[in-house]
Amino acid sequence: MKKNILYAGTRIIIESPEPAVVEALFSFFKAAGCPENRSAVHDLKIHIQRVPNLLNQKERLMEGRGFLTRNRGQGVFKEIYISNKDFLFYFGIPKTLFLVSPDRRLIEGWVEDSSVVKTIRFLQIALLEPIRFALHFQGIFFIHASGVAQGDRGVLFIGPPGAGKSNTALQLVKSGYQFLSDDKIGLRKKSGYVEMLFSPEWLGLRPRAGGLFGDIQKKIAKNGVRLFSSHEKIKVSMKHLYPDRICARACPKLIVFLKKVSKNTLRVSSFSKKEALLALLKENVILFSGKFSSPVGQKHFDVFSDLVNQTEVICLEYSMDRFCDVEPLVTRMFRRNLRNHIETML
Repeated sequence: MKKNILYAGTRIIIESPEPAVVEALFSFFKAAGCPENRSAVHDLKIHIQRVPNLLNQKERLMEGRGFLTRNRGQGVFKEIYISNKDFLFYFGIPKTLFLVSPDRRLIEGWVEDSSVVKTIRFLQIALLEPIRFALHFQGIFFIHASGVAQGDRGVLFIGPPGAGKSNTALQLVKSGYQFLSDDKIGLRKKSGYVEMLFSPEWLGLRPRAGGLFGDIQKKIAKNGVRLFSSHEKIKVSMKHLYPDRICARACPKLIVFLKKVSKNTLRVSSFSKKEALLALLKENVILFSGKFSSPVGQKHFDVFSDLVNQTEVICLEYSMDRFCDVEPLVTRMFRRNLRNHIETML
Protein backbone atom coordinates (compact mmCIF):
# COMPACT_ATOMS: atom_id res chain seq x y z
CA MET A 1 0.00 0.00 0.00
CA LYS A 2 1.21 3.52 -0.70
CA LYS A 3 0.08 7.15 -0.42
CA ASN A 4 1.57 10.49 -1.48
CA ILE A 5 2.01 13.68 0.51
CA LEU A 6 3.71 17.02 -0.19
CA TYR A 7 6.39 18.09 2.31
CA ALA A 8 8.82 21.00 1.80
CA GLY A 9 8.12 21.11 -1.94
CA THR A 10 8.80 17.38 -2.30
CA ARG A 11 6.33 14.58 -2.99
CA ILE A 12 6.82 11.99 -0.26
CA ILE A 13 5.73 8.50 -1.34
CA ILE A 14 4.86 6.42 1.72
CA GLU A 15 4.97 2.63 1.27
CA SER A 16 4.62 -0.38 3.57
CA PRO A 17 3.35 -3.97 3.44
CA GLU A 18 1.14 -3.01 6.41
CA PRO A 19 -1.71 -0.59 5.54
CA ALA A 20 -1.90 0.60 9.17
CA VAL A 21 1.68 1.93 8.94
CA VAL A 22 0.91 3.91 5.78
CA GLU A 23 -2.27 5.32 7.33
CA ALA A 24 -0.43 6.36 10.51
CA LEU A 25 2.26 8.28 8.61
CA PHE A 26 -0.24 9.75 6.16
CA SER A 27 -2.50 10.95 9.00
CA PHE A 28 0.47 12.58 10.76
CA PHE A 29 1.42 14.64 7.69
CA LYS A 30 -2.20 15.52 6.94
CA ALA A 31 -2.79 16.70 10.51
CA ALA A 32 0.24 18.97 10.19
CA GLY A 33 -1.24 20.56 7.06
CA CYS A 34 0.51 18.72 4.21
CA PRO A 35 -1.59 18.44 1.02
CA GLU A 36 -1.84 15.10 -0.76
CA ASN A 37 -1.49 13.92 -4.37
CA ARG A 38 0.44 16.93 -5.63
CA SER A 39 3.02 16.77 -8.39
CA ALA A 40 6.44 18.13 -7.43
CA VAL A 41 9.88 18.60 -8.96
CA HIS A 42 11.39 16.03 -6.57
CA ASP A 43 10.21 12.71 -5.18
CA LEU A 44 11.35 10.86 -2.08
CA LYS A 45 10.18 7.34 -1.30
CA ILE A 46 9.80 6.01 2.26
CA HIS A 47 9.36 2.26 2.70
CA ILE A 48 8.82 0.95 6.25
CA GLN A 49 8.53 -2.69 7.30
CA ARG A 50 8.66 -4.83 10.42
CA VAL A 51 11.58 -7.12 11.39
CA PRO A 52 11.92 -9.55 14.33
CA ASN A 53 15.24 -8.13 15.58
CA LEU A 54 16.38 -4.58 14.81
CA LEU A 55 19.99 -5.05 15.91
CA ASN A 56 20.39 -8.08 13.63
CA GLN A 57 18.97 -6.05 10.77
CA LYS A 58 21.47 -3.26 11.49
CA GLU A 59 24.39 -5.71 11.43
CA ARG A 60 23.20 -7.17 8.11
CA LEU A 61 22.95 -3.71 6.56
CA MET A 62 26.44 -2.76 7.70
CA GLU A 63 28.11 -5.84 6.21
CA GLY A 64 29.97 -4.99 3.03
CA ARG A 65 28.76 -1.38 2.81
CA GLY A 66 31.93 0.25 4.14
CA PHE A 67 30.40 2.26 6.98
CA LEU A 68 33.49 3.88 8.45
CA THR A 69 32.26 6.94 10.34
CA ARG A 70 30.10 6.78 13.40
CA ASN A 71 28.50 9.73 15.18
CA ARG A 72 26.41 9.71 18.32
CA GLY A 73 23.46 12.09 18.45
CA GLN A 74 22.70 14.55 21.19
CA GLY A 75 19.60 14.35 23.38
CA VAL A 76 18.08 11.24 21.81
CA PHE A 77 19.89 7.90 21.78
CA LYS A 78 20.98 7.86 18.16
CA GLU A 79 23.82 6.53 16.03
CA ILE A 80 24.65 7.62 12.48
CA TYR A 81 26.84 5.52 10.20
CA ILE A 82 28.19 6.97 6.95
CA SER A 83 29.49 5.27 3.81
CA ASN A 84 30.20 6.54 0.31
CA LYS A 85 26.65 5.67 -0.79
CA ASP A 86 24.35 5.46 2.20
CA PHE A 87 23.60 6.83 5.66
CA LEU A 88 22.32 4.60 8.44
CA PHE A 89 20.28 6.07 11.34
CA TYR A 90 19.69 3.97 14.43
CA PHE A 91 17.35 5.31 17.13
CA GLY A 92 17.21 3.57 20.50
CA ILE A 93 14.08 5.45 21.62
CA PRO A 94 11.91 4.58 19.81
CA LYS A 95 13.67 1.49 18.40
CA THR A 96 13.89 2.39 14.72
CA LEU A 97 16.37 1.92 11.87
CA PHE A 98 16.56 4.01 8.67
CA LEU A 99 18.79 3.58 5.62
CA VAL A 100 18.98 6.78 3.55
CA SER A 101 20.12 6.29 -0.06
CA PRO A 102 20.42 9.76 -1.70
CA ASP A 103 21.22 8.42 -5.18
CA ARG A 104 18.04 6.35 -5.22
CA ARG A 105 15.95 9.00 -3.45
CA LEU A 106 14.89 6.30 -1.04
CA ILE A 107 14.53 5.91 2.73
CA GLU A 108 14.08 2.36 4.00
CA GLY A 109 12.88 1.97 7.57
CA TRP A 110 12.58 -0.98 9.95
CA VAL A 111 10.79 -1.37 13.29
CA GLU A 112 10.26 -4.36 15.58
CA ASP A 113 6.76 -3.29 16.56
CA SER A 114 4.65 -1.58 13.89
CA SER A 115 2.58 0.21 16.57
CA VAL A 116 5.61 2.43 17.30
CA VAL A 117 4.92 4.40 14.08
CA LYS A 118 1.84 5.87 15.77
CA THR A 119 3.84 7.42 18.62
CA ILE A 120 4.68 11.12 18.60
CA ARG A 121 8.34 10.43 19.37
CA PHE A 122 8.63 8.34 16.20
CA LEU A 123 6.76 10.84 14.03
CA GLN A 124 8.34 14.04 15.36
CA ILE A 125 11.92 12.82 15.86
CA ALA A 126 12.81 9.49 14.25
CA LEU A 127 10.90 10.01 10.99
CA LEU A 128 11.47 13.68 10.17
CA GLU A 129 15.24 13.70 10.72
CA PRO A 130 16.07 11.14 7.95
CA ILE A 131 13.59 12.90 5.64
CA ARG A 132 15.26 16.28 6.10
CA PHE A 133 18.66 14.65 5.80
CA ALA A 134 17.72 13.06 2.47
CA LEU A 135 16.28 16.33 1.12
CA HIS A 136 19.68 18.02 1.57
CA PHE A 137 20.81 16.05 -1.47
CA GLN A 138 17.91 17.44 -3.51
CA GLY A 139 18.87 21.04 -2.76
CA ILE A 140 16.46 21.62 0.14
CA PHE A 141 18.21 22.72 3.33
CA PHE A 142 16.62 23.13 6.75
CA ILE A 143 17.28 25.89 9.21
CA HIS A 144 16.43 26.04 12.92
CA ALA A 145 13.86 28.84 12.73
CA SER A 146 10.17 29.74 12.63
CA GLY A 147 8.68 31.41 9.59
CA VAL A 148 5.61 33.46 8.62
CA ALA A 149 4.63 35.34 5.49
CA GLN A 150 2.47 38.07 4.02
CA GLY A 151 1.70 37.30 0.42
CA ASP A 152 4.91 36.10 -1.18
CA ARG A 153 7.24 37.83 1.32
CA GLY A 154 8.47 36.02 4.42
CA VAL A 155 10.02 36.62 7.86
CA LEU A 156 12.39 34.22 9.62
CA PHE A 157 12.73 34.14 13.43
CA ILE A 158 16.01 32.68 14.67
CA GLY A 159 17.23 32.11 18.20
CA PRO A 160 18.18 29.48 20.80
CA PRO A 161 15.54 27.26 22.47
CA GLY A 162 13.31 29.41 24.66
CA ALA A 163 13.97 32.63 22.69
CA GLY A 164 10.30 32.82 21.68
CA LYS A 165 10.39 31.79 18.00
CA SER A 166 7.17 29.77 18.13
CA ASN A 167 5.24 32.24 20.27
CA THR A 168 6.31 35.18 18.09
CA ALA A 169 5.27 33.34 14.92
CA LEU A 170 1.90 32.47 16.44
CA GLN A 171 1.34 36.07 17.55
CA LEU A 172 1.90 37.21 13.97
CA VAL A 173 -0.39 34.50 12.57
CA LYS A 174 -3.10 35.67 14.98
CA SER A 175 -2.74 39.19 13.56
CA GLY A 176 -3.16 38.02 9.94
CA TYR A 177 0.16 36.61 8.75
CA GLN A 178 0.38 33.16 7.15
CA PHE A 179 2.23 30.26 8.78
CA LEU A 180 5.18 28.54 7.11
CA SER A 181 6.86 26.45 9.80
CA ASP A 182 7.88 26.09 13.40
CA ASP A 183 11.36 25.06 14.59
CA LYS A 184 12.62 23.76 11.21
CA ILE A 185 11.98 25.47 7.89
CA GLY A 186 13.04 24.35 4.41
CA LEU A 187 15.08 26.62 2.12
CA ARG A 188 15.52 26.12 -1.61
CA LYS A 189 17.29 28.20 -4.24
CA LYS A 190 15.05 28.88 -7.23
CA SER A 191 15.57 31.28 -10.14
CA GLY A 192 18.42 33.01 -8.35
CA TYR A 193 16.52 33.58 -5.09
CA VAL A 194 16.13 31.59 -1.90
CA GLU A 195 12.56 30.63 -1.01
CA MET A 196 11.11 29.38 2.27
CA LEU A 197 9.04 26.18 2.00
CA PHE A 198 6.10 25.08 4.12
CA SER A 199 7.67 22.44 6.37
CA PRO A 200 4.84 21.54 8.73
CA GLU A 201 5.36 20.61 12.32
CA TRP A 202 3.18 20.81 15.37
CA LEU A 203 3.65 24.28 16.85
CA GLY A 204 5.57 24.10 20.16
CA LEU A 205 4.31 26.58 22.78
CA ARG A 206 5.45 27.19 26.33
CA PRO A 207 2.50 27.62 28.73
CA ARG A 208 4.29 30.45 30.53
CA ALA A 209 3.70 32.66 27.48
CA GLY A 210 1.04 34.48 29.50
CA GLY A 211 -1.98 35.91 27.73
CA LEU A 212 -0.97 34.46 24.38
CA PHE A 213 -1.28 30.91 25.60
CA GLY A 214 -4.49 31.81 27.44
CA ASP A 215 -6.05 32.77 24.09
CA ILE A 216 -4.89 29.49 22.58
CA GLN A 217 -6.38 27.51 25.47
CA LYS A 218 -9.76 29.13 24.77
CA LYS A 219 -9.51 28.30 21.08
CA ILE A 220 -8.53 24.72 21.91
CA ALA A 221 -11.51 24.34 24.26
CA LYS A 222 -13.89 25.83 21.68
CA ASN A 223 -12.71 24.06 18.52
CA GLY A 224 -11.27 20.79 19.82
CA VAL A 225 -7.80 21.49 18.43
CA ARG A 226 -5.47 18.50 18.48
CA LEU A 227 -2.50 18.83 20.85
CA PHE A 228 -0.12 16.84 23.04
CA SER A 229 2.56 17.52 25.65
CA SER A 230 6.27 17.21 24.83
CA HIS A 231 8.72 17.97 27.64
CA GLU A 232 7.86 21.50 28.82
CA LYS A 233 6.06 22.47 25.61
CA ILE A 234 2.51 22.04 24.41
CA LYS A 235 2.36 20.89 20.77
CA VAL A 236 -0.56 22.25 18.75
CA SER A 237 -1.59 21.41 15.18
CA MET A 238 -1.54 24.69 13.23
CA LYS A 239 -3.86 23.20 10.61
CA HIS A 240 -6.55 22.81 13.27
CA LEU A 241 -5.72 26.12 14.94
CA TYR A 242 -5.73 28.41 11.87
CA PRO A 243 -6.56 26.25 8.83
CA ASP A 244 -6.91 29.24 6.47
CA ARG A 245 -3.51 30.77 7.34
CA ILE A 246 -1.04 28.26 5.91
CA CYS A 247 1.39 29.35 3.20
CA ALA A 248 3.11 27.00 0.72
CA ARG A 249 6.19 29.15 0.04
CA ALA A 250 7.52 32.69 0.34
CA CYS A 251 10.62 34.72 -0.45
CA PRO A 252 12.35 35.73 2.83
CA LYS A 253 12.90 39.47 3.17
CA LEU A 254 13.52 39.90 6.90
CA ILE A 255 15.56 37.82 9.38
CA VAL A 256 14.95 38.53 13.07
CA PHE A 257 17.44 37.15 15.60
CA LEU A 258 15.47 36.95 18.85
CA LYS A 259 17.06 37.49 22.25
CA LYS A 260 15.12 37.35 25.51
CA VAL A 261 16.47 39.73 28.16
CA SER A 262 15.51 41.32 31.50
CA LYS A 263 12.39 43.33 32.34
CA ASN A 264 10.94 46.28 30.41
CA THR A 265 13.08 45.86 27.29
CA LEU A 266 12.17 46.13 23.61
CA ARG A 267 15.14 47.09 21.49
CA VAL A 268 16.24 46.63 17.89
CA SER A 269 19.97 46.56 17.24
CA SER A 270 22.06 46.18 14.11
CA PHE A 271 23.30 42.77 13.03
CA SER A 272 25.78 42.68 10.17
CA LYS A 273 25.31 40.23 7.32
CA LYS A 274 28.67 38.66 8.14
CA GLU A 275 27.59 38.05 11.75
CA ALA A 276 24.28 36.61 10.51
CA LEU A 277 25.95 34.23 8.05
CA LEU A 278 28.43 32.99 10.66
CA ALA A 279 25.59 32.40 13.14
CA LEU A 280 23.59 30.41 10.57
CA LEU A 281 26.55 28.30 9.46
CA LYS A 282 27.62 27.53 13.02
CA GLU A 283 24.27 26.02 13.98
CA ASN A 284 22.77 24.65 10.79
CA VAL A 285 25.38 23.35 8.32
CA ILE A 286 25.81 19.57 8.21
CA LEU A 287 29.31 18.32 7.43
CA PHE A 288 29.35 15.39 5.05
CA SER A 289 32.08 12.91 4.19
CA GLY A 290 33.05 10.84 1.18
CA LYS A 291 31.73 11.74 -2.24
CA PHE A 292 28.96 13.90 -0.71
CA SER A 293 31.26 16.37 1.02
CA SER A 294 32.07 18.90 -1.71
CA PRO A 295 28.82 19.40 -3.72
CA VAL A 296 26.40 19.33 -0.80
CA GLY A 297 28.58 21.45 1.47
CA GLN A 298 29.05 24.13 -1.22
CA LYS A 299 25.33 24.25 -2.07
CA HIS A 300 24.47 24.52 1.61
CA PHE A 301 26.85 27.46 2.03
CA ASP A 302 25.55 29.15 -1.16
CA VAL A 303 21.92 28.95 -0.01
CA PHE A 304 22.72 30.48 3.38
CA SER A 305 24.92 33.17 1.81
CA ASP A 306 22.19 34.12 -0.70
CA LEU A 307 19.58 34.07 2.09
CA VAL A 308 21.51 36.65 4.10
CA ASN A 309 22.28 38.81 1.06
CA GLN A 310 18.64 39.05 -0.06
CA THR A 311 17.24 39.92 3.38
CA GLU A 312 17.36 42.68 5.98
CA VAL A 313 18.82 41.34 9.25
CA ILE A 314 18.03 42.69 12.72
CA CYS A 315 18.49 41.61 16.32
CA LEU A 316 15.40 42.04 18.51
CA GLU A 317 15.92 42.05 22.26
CA TYR A 318 12.75 41.86 24.34
CA SER A 319 11.45 40.93 27.78
CA MET A 320 8.28 38.92 28.40
CA ASP A 321 6.51 41.95 29.90
CA ARG A 322 6.92 43.65 26.49
CA PHE A 323 6.04 40.60 24.38
CA CYS A 324 2.74 42.16 23.26
CA ASP A 325 4.78 44.91 21.53
CA VAL A 326 6.86 42.47 19.46
CA GLU A 327 4.23 41.90 16.73
CA PRO A 328 3.63 45.64 15.98
CA LEU A 329 7.38 46.26 15.88
CA VAL A 330 8.07 43.37 13.47
CA THR A 331 5.16 44.54 11.28
CA ARG A 332 6.63 48.06 11.09
CA MET A 333 10.03 46.66 10.14
CA PHE A 334 8.42 44.41 7.53
CA ARG A 335 6.47 47.29 5.96
CA ARG A 336 9.56 49.50 5.94
CA ASN A 337 11.44 46.72 4.13
CA LEU A 338 8.64 46.57 1.52
CA ARG A 339 8.69 50.35 1.00
CA ASN A 340 12.47 50.32 0.54
CA HIS A 341 12.12 47.50 -1.99
CA ILE A 342 9.50 49.44 -4.01
CA GLU A 343 11.60 52.63 -3.96
CA THR A 344 14.61 50.65 -5.19
CA MET A 345 12.56 49.21 -8.06
CA LEU A 346 11.37 52.72 -9.06
